[in-house]
Amino acid sequence: MKKIVFTLLTIYCSLIIIHCSLLIANAQSGWFVQYPQNSSDQLLNIQFLDINTGYVTGQYSIFKTTNSGNNWINITSTVGSGYYALHFLNQNTGYVGGHYGSSNGRILKTTNGGQNWITLQTGIYDQGVYALYAIDENVVIIGENFAGSNGEIFKSTNGGQNWIRVFNDAYKGIECIKFVNNLTGFACGASFWKTIDAGNTWSEKTLPYSYHQYSICFLNENTGYIVGVNSIAKTTNSGDNWVVQSPNLNVYFMSVSFININTGMVVGDYGTILRTSNGGENWLNISRPEFDYLGKIQMFNSDTVFCAGWVHDTTYRSLVLKSYSGGMTWINNYSKEYPVSFNLSQNYPNPFNPVTKINFDVASGFRLGAYGNDRVVLKVYDILGKEIQTLINEKLNPGTYEVTFDGSNFASGVYFYQLRNGDFIDTKKLVLLK
Repeated sequence: MKKIVFTLLTIYCSLIIIHCSLLIANAQSGWFVQYPQNSSDQLLNIQFLDINTGYVTGQYSIFKTTNSGNNWINITSTVGSGYYALHFLNQNTGYVGGHYGSSNGRILKTTNGGQNWITLQTGIYDQGVYALYAIDENVVIIGENFAGSNGEIFKSTNGGQNWIRVFNDAYKGIECIKFVNNLTGFACGASFWKTIDAGNTWSEKTLPYSYHQYSICFLNENTGYIVGVNSIAKTTNSGDNWVVQSPNLNVYFMSVSFININTGMVVGDYGTILRTSNGGENWLNISRPEFDYLGKIQMFNSDTVFCAGWVHDTTYRSLVLKSYSGGMTWINNYSKEYPVSFNLSQNYPNPFNPVTKINFDVASGFRLGAYGNDRVVLKVYDILGKEIQTLINEKLNPGTYEVTFDGSNFASGVYFYQLRNGDFIDTKKLVLLK
């Protein structure tokens, strides 16, 4: 049985070819750190359409990647500032909202994946577009901020050619708009609003606090989350009632993303990153304090996570974070000596519940295998050889490393973990007992 399992693992991993060149800072962080080239912009929004194609927007720039963030190209074609809102409907059609100069509203549209942009005339000249959502090719909803007055929501039914004001009673403006289908949508800012008629009318729902709200994520018409100043809350009845879930942190939570009813993450200032696997009943703090501001997060799936923000130092460098392990991997290099060979140690404790540690040695000099892959890859597989989680997939400096694996989301049983670098492969068994 063991020979069959190991054979399956070897065949399965041999089919996985990952070859990319990332700009990495602090390789022990457990995250890929990407700095868009020659950019000191403050990144405000991010959206990936598939695992390779994504966009980020900032104060002065719009960037695009077609290789999962390995390279970012500045596709900004018009002068503007504060590109806060971003939503692509598909691979071709997308919108970016912000303001021109100090406050004048600005909406850009592309129909060819960002190769060209046109400026849409909204007729509003004194407000910044902070929220935007394209329901389909024709219907687009935007939310605007105007300092010292009420925010407004506008709707277009012809792809942005013309706009109608549908709501103008949002004190201090609209920060986020999301729809779960063609009719039902939600908005937040100083409060929370809901529409059931494709944005034609909006009704306000009462929140359990008066803090400003920056982001919402609804999984269906009933279950959703809202985050803002020192606050995280959940509703299971479409916003009629909310349960406060805020951890004891004094943080501006700027963005929330869920991939299913249980698994989600939030980010904010001070490099705050939180994750839940039980619908917000508990939040695990996986913050990386070296990153000063994270303004937007997107969970693409349970493993792949993207964040956008900036490093709050004299450079204000644009910052994109990517994790292959759902942000859960902590990697510590606790040895200053260079091992003479690669080695994978037995995890401890073993059996474990639900957390165990895995040690391994990275020798001086990367090993180049048949596929030219010089990355260190550590993955976990189930008894049938199916990959369940990638713990590491990056270039590492020589040293002895310790990785924490959390099995909270997996059933009791026998699993295997495999370390791979070029032609070096070693696999060991671990046992999860709950």
